Amino acid sequence: VADHPQKGANGGDRSGTTGGTGASASTAKKYTFPGDELTVFAGKTVMLSTGGGGGTGGLGSQNPGGVGGRGGGAAYIECAGAFNFTTASGISVAGAVGVTPVNNVGAAARSGSGGGGGGAGGTLTILYNTLTANTGTITVSGGNGGAGEAANNGDGTNPGSGGGGAGGANRYAGGAGGNGKNGGAGTAGDNGSAGSGTGGGTGGTGGAGDPDASPAPGGGGGGGGSAGNSYVG
Repeated sequence: VADHPQKGANGGDRSGTTGGTGASASTAKKYTFPGDELTVFAGKTVMLSTGGGGGTGGLGSQNPGGVGGRGGGAAYIECAGAFNFTTASGISVAGAVGVTPVNNVGAAARSGSGGGGGGAGGTLTILYNTLTANTGTITVSGGNGGAGEAANNGDGTNPGSGGGGAGGANRYAGGAGGNGKNGGAGTAGDNGSAGSGTGGGTGGTGGAGDPDASPAPGGGGGGGGSAGNSYVG
C-alpha cells in the first residue's frame, strides 16, 4: 500500500521592506515504520511511501527562490530464495538537495531570495526466505536545504529578503526554512533547520547580507528533508 508524502511548504516572499517568513516544518506521517512491521506483515499489508519534495524559497527583490529537492522513491523487493546483498551504496531512496537561488542579475542591487528545502528520503522494504548476506548499503537520507542567496548593495528602497522553503517529510518531520530579514539592514538570513530522523538533511545557511551604505539582507536557508527508512527481514 503506497502512502502520500508531505511536501514542504514554500518560503514567504518579501513584501516591500518586510522580509518573508521561513516555511514551517512539515509534519511526519502518522503511521510509523518499521516499528509496526510485525502487525503490518501479519495483516498481509506492506506500507510504503515516497519522500515529500522540498518547498521553494521565497522571492527577494530580484531572483527567483531556490527550487525544492525531489523526495526519494519507494521500493519493495521480495526474494523467494536466498538473499545476498553485499554492494556498497547499492540501493538509494535518498531525497535530493534543495537549490540555492541562481544570481541572474550580476552586480545589480538586490536582497537575497530563499533557498529551497531538501527532499525527504523514501522507504524500502525487502523480504526474503533465507539470508546469505546483508552487508550492502541502503541510503535513506534526506536532502540538505539550499543556502539563501547573498545580498548585494541595495538600491535605497530597502527591500526585504525571501524566506527559505521547508524540507519534505516522510515518517519524520522536515526542517523549517529560515526567515528572511527586513530591509534597511545588511543582516544575513536565518539558517534553515535540519530534517528529523537518522540521516535527516542539514538546514541551508542563510545568505550573507551586504552592510554597505545602502544595506540589503540575505535570504533564508532552506530546511533539510527528513530521513526515510528501510526494513530488511
